[in-house]
Amino acid sequence: GTYVPLYDYTLDEKNQATITKYNGNSWSVNIPKEIDGYTVVAIGNRAFVHKSVGYVSIPDTVKIIQ
Repeated sequence: GTYVPLYDYTLDEKNQATITKYNGNSWSVNIPKEIDGYTVVAIGNRAFVHKSVGYVSIPDTVKIIQ
């Protein structure tokens, strides 16, 4: 099968990650503190669009939720 990452993300000028899309299908989601070695500092607008998510755990590294 083809590998599909759980999250798509972008990097800012400080190499910090913003999650732009959740590719999973779980009802319960745990946002990681790091993705590929980059600190997750934000969750982008519409990152969970068209997803049925009931619970999201967000680490203290996340400072912005768009």
